[in-house]
Amino acid sequence: MNKIEQKVIRFISDEYLVEQGDKILIALSGGPDSVLLVHFFNKYKKKYRIEIKAFHLNHQIRGIEADEDEAFCKGLCKSLNIELFTSHKDVKEYAKKNKLSLEEAGRILRYEELFNIVSKYNLTKIVTGHNKSDNLETVLLNIIKGTGKAGLTGIPVKRDKIIRPIICLKKEEIINYLEENSILYRVDSSNKNNDFNRNYLRNNLIPSIKENLNPDFEKAVLNFSNYIKSISTFIDKKISSSIDSSVKKIDDKVKIFINKINLEDELLNDFFKEVIEKNLKKEVVSEDLIKLRTLLYSKTGNEEQLSGKLTAIKERDYILIYHKQEEKEFKSIKLKVNEEKDINGESLIIEEVKEKPVNFIGGKIEFITSDDLDEEFEVRKWIEGDKFSPIGLKGVKKVSDFLNDIKIDNHIKSDIKVLVNRERIVWVVGYRIDDKFKLTSNTERIYKLCLK
Repeated sequence: MNKIEQKVIRFISDEYLVEQGDKILIALSGGPDSVLLVHFFNKYKKKYRIEIKAFHLNHQIRGIEADEDEAFCKGLCKSLNIELFTSHKDVKEYAKKNKLSLEEAGRILRYEELFNIVSKYNLTKIVTGHNKSDNLETVLLNIIKGTGKAGLTGIPVKRDKIIRPIICLKKEEIINYLEENSILYRVDSSNKNNDFNRNYLRNNLIPSIKENLNPDFEKAVLNFSNYIKSISTFIDKKISSSIDSSVKKIDDKVKIFINKINLEDELLNDFFKEVIEKNLKKEVVSEDLIKLRTLLYSKTGNEEQLSGKLTAIKERDYILIYHKQEEKEFKSIKLKVNEEKDINGESLIIEEVKEKPVNFIGGKIEFITSDDLDEEFEVRKWIEGDKFSPIGLKGVKKVSDFLNDIKIDNHIKSDIKVLVNRERIVWVVGYRIDDKFKLTSNTERIYKLCLK
């Protein structure tokens, strides 16, 4: 058994990458990494008791070269009796349309096709040819572009159904193995084009560092990535625990209960990022994190606009993050006794009843005296300066103060309506009637107010 093969077998075992009975799909470009994978798994398929299939994406970027890559992959798979799936995608057009780099566009389309095949044919694993040198390049690119801890951990060995069995090998080891075993592979001519960021690192910066500073730069960066992973795992557990205790999702809204966050300030950015990306499926930018941290210590009612058309508002005990709908203008509605009207999705009806109620709790159902009321009412939004005398309280209160007293959240306040008769507030709808209209022993006629 070859030394390189032993190294890959040991790595697969240590990382639990392959299980007996797996049906694997190898992403085959025709380059050295994926060609090694095809030959390795074909050689050891009986050992692992697996089925092998391959997939090649013709990205149509390099014209005849791309077609030759496809022809090479077809010939290789035919010679080894491996089923090959192929697909043609206009990566340039996709990149232009979605404002992506060619590399990112190709990656998205490739994984999209891979997962489609896995789903269609009930396969269990996707195998990609990322190696230790790729990991080095990825970490350096992330550092140069600016990254969080996730970018420093490098390329994951496994994620979802994707496994990377040769990430334990350097590029030189792969090339040497193929040449020693007289195995043909394709060379992508675009790898020499230093206009691509990754190629510039690969062809210029990394060779210089290896020559002048550290010949085994890949190992140093991999050790660093593994160290960051261990720290990241610890941090992720703390953040996950805090999310479980402090975050509640209700429909498309997220409540973050401030006193239950229980995290060091240094972890708040990661906390907010995880909450939004996991629950609201939106990407977070650094400005969002600054706004959310500021909101933690702001006054109740303060509001911030975040990216992704999200709004964050500070309530008494929590921060609410949600997609704020454009507020529709509410025009006042006239409502007569024994008439029912729709009020923002709820029905409001005023009925005349004959008997006084027994054991009812106010709120969405109220009973009032109609002795001093006209039969036509008006429903409108409350406005600043509106006053009434809440039943059960002494004196006159502003509606705004009353809503504060009963701790109505700020994002709800603007939707609250009042029921008015002859310019007098009879009912803050759904919450409290005016004391002047409560039932007494002298009441002769009774109206039932019902919001349902």
